[in-house]
Amino acid sequence: MARVLERLRGRARPSIGIALVCVGAVLAVVVATRGDDEPGPPPQAGADAEPVRACERVEETVTVRRSARAEAEHTAEKELSARETVTAETDLEGNTFSATATATVRGTAKATARAEVTAVGRARATAAARACASDATGPEAESRARRTAGVEARSEATQKAAPRARQAARRNARARAEQRARTLAEEELSDAVSEQQAKLAARARRHAQAAANDQVETQSTL
Repeated sequence: MARVLERLRGRARPSIGIALVCVGAVLAVVVATRGDDEPGPPPQAGADAEPVRACERVEETVTVRRSARAEAEHTAEKELSARETVTAETDLEGNTFSATATATVRGTAKATARAEVTAVGRARATAAARACASDATGPEAESRARRTAGVEARSEATQKAAPRARQAARRNARARAEQRARTLAEEELSDAVSEQQAKLAARARRHAQAAANDQVETQSTL
């Protein structure tokens, strides 16, 4: 542009040079104006961005397990009886005397057993909680709020279910301990019955023998 102006001045055409200078100034203004009108890049979220706040309500259902230990004692009984017949004879001065006697004795067989067992109880409960959280975007804020509300809801549901789970555990442990003690006592009773039955039979024979001997002795003295 400077060379063109110099040539024009040399040829005595200053008006054309002035006109060219004005045209250049106008073009410069137009270019500058167009550059200011072009839209720039969209603003990006950063440290200066306004955080987004969200609140969420969450409902949770939990199952709680608790254990308990219990012991129980059970005594099993069975009524028994034994019946024995004995004949006694004796010879006295060529005479034979005989007598028959029957004796019945009764008794009871007992067996006691103890058992201690552990059982588990379960209970379910539902609770709801609401929480709010802030983050850079809406979805992230909602996710944080849901997580926080979920934790609070599960904690509250656990607190509600735990006492009932402990009660169920104690109830189950007690029932299992009683059943176990009953089973053990009945098993021991089977052995006790055999032993006690033999003792009762021996006692019945002794009583019958004694009664028969008394009868023979009475006959011999008549």
